Amino acid sequence: MRIPKDHELRVTFFGERPVAARLASQSSSSGREDWRRAFSDLEVEPADFPEDLARKCRWLMERLGLVFACFDFIVTPDGRYVFLEINPMGQFLFLERLCPDLPLLDLFCSLLTRGAVAANRPAGGVRLLDVWDLAESAFLAAPERHVPKKSKVVPEEEEEPASALESSLR
Repeated sequence: MRIPKDHELRVTFFGERPVAARLASQSSSSGREDWRRAFSDLEVEPADFPEDLARKCRWLMERLGLVFACFDFIVTPDGRYVFLEINPMGQFLFLERLCPDLPLLDLFCSLLTRGAVAANRPAGGVRLLDVWDLAESAFLAAPERHVPKKSKVVPEEEEEPASALESSLR
């Protein structure tokens, strides 16, 4: 069964606090069935999320023992919300990269440092764009700190299992 779409929503919950992102999946022919196919052209903007649905999402998270989750919805042309899935380890920072108005990194940091985020907590000062360039330049400036990629799939020689065991016991 095909569900008519106006757009899709990714709603990320940090504790009690939801952040909804509107994914304009229908504005590109390649993203009509799956927004990920149109990722390079995807328009993302902050969205409102009805409080009655937020309550239901919190209820589900509580039953599942989650304090963080990403919910995916389709919003139909007549305004109905169709629940697709809950991702207990869902990706979310790509949304802030596409739409800097979404305070995702800040809320995630608050969740990690405080253990909870209230539903009405305003967004603070940690923004992905503020740290992205710094992290990327540090990565590029210090390649010796990163594990080099193995050039061979199979190591040249390995110790016999008995020798390795004997070596570790000495």
